[in-house]
Order: sequence, then structure tokens, then C-alpha cells
Amino acid sequence: MDQVIEELKQKVSAKTQQLFRYRKRQNQYYQNKLFRIDCKKFYNCLRQTYCSVKNAPDKEEVENFWREIYRKEVQHNGEVHWIEDQYQQNPSMEWSPICEKDIADALRPTLNWKAPGRDQIANFWLKQLTATHKHIAALFNKLIEKGQMPEWLAAGVTFLVPKNGNTENPKNYRPVTCLPTIYKLMTYIISSRMQKYTDDENLMPKEHKGYCS
Repeated sequence: MDQVIEELKQKVSAKTQQLFRYRKRQNQYYQNKLFRIDCKKFYNCLRQTYCSVKNAPDKEEVENFWREIYRKEVQHNGEVHWIEDQYQQNPSMEWSPICEKDIADALRPTLNWKAPGRDQIANFWLKQLTATHKHIAALFNKLIEKGQMPEWLAAGVTFLVPKNGNTENPKNYRPVTCLPTIYKLMTYIISSRMQKYTDDENLMPKEHKGYCS
């Protein structure tokens, strides 16, 4: 009987080691793939820690803390003349109206059920309802032509993620804002065109990864 128990223990131990090696290889494959397609997300996953909220701060305390930060006016240096010089030296970026194909191409790589904003419209529905693409393109072109952004389009839902175990302090939270899917779609198309322009004109060094977000 003791011999049978020992053999079973060895088999269980062997299966456990196999499962551990399988999960390790699977994690390595996932990290390698993630590093190739999204370096920013890869490094965020390495730094990611999970904290449970035991004692949350009061709502009024949180609002007062973040209100003081967001109400501060941003001061820009208006004497940076090299930006104007650089602008004059480079060719102007040609802009063409956004079409239905641009909408479909921008939606293709998105995750179907990624957290939406206040509109609660997931990418899945924009992918499936292709009849709306021409109307979305017309809306984007109208906004770009007028140079105006409606307040509702850029309004998001903000969640506070704890940074560490001290969850009573409002400053120990990282705000994450979920913006409307339509807004993210329009900014993605614009940023993709800008990135293509900077790549074609060789305006950004390859080491500047912060721009290619």
C-alpha cells in the first residue's frame, strides 16, 4: 500500500511540474507576442499590482483632492521659437476627408468589448453596424472642418484604481478615464495619419517611442 501511495505521489508531482512548465511557456509566449504588438501594455503588465480597497476615502475628500489638481491652469512657454522654425522647414501635411474605409480600418484591430465611455457603445456594435460608417465619417469631417469638439464627445467616466495598500488617502489612487468609443475612433484616425506623416518625412527618431502610443 505504501508503495502504491508513493507511486501516486510521484505521478501527481510529475503532472504538477508539467502543468507548471506549460503555464510558464504560455506566459512567455503571451509576453513575447505582447511586446511585439504593444510595448506600452507589456511594460504596464510588468509593473501591475493589485490592491484591494478596504477603507475607501469619503466622496467629498476625493472630489476636493482632484479638483485642486484639475483646476490648475497649464502654463505653456510662448517663447519657444524653434517650433515655428521647424514648422516652416517641413512640408505641410496633406489632409483628405475621412471615408467609410477609414472607419472600418480603424475599428478592425479594436477589442470588441473594451470598456466604453458614457455612451456605453462597445466597439462590437460599431463593427457590426456598417451602415453607420458613412454617417460617422461625415460627422468626423464636419467636426474637423469646424475645429470644434462638443463637450459630450470628450466626456468620460473616471475610475479610481488604488496604487498601494493605503486606500484611505485620495492621492494613492490612479484615475483611469473611459472615453466614448466614437471619440477614441476619431482620435485614432487622426493620430494614425500624423504618425504616417512623421514617419514618411522622417521627423521623429526611432528611439522616441512615447509618441507612438
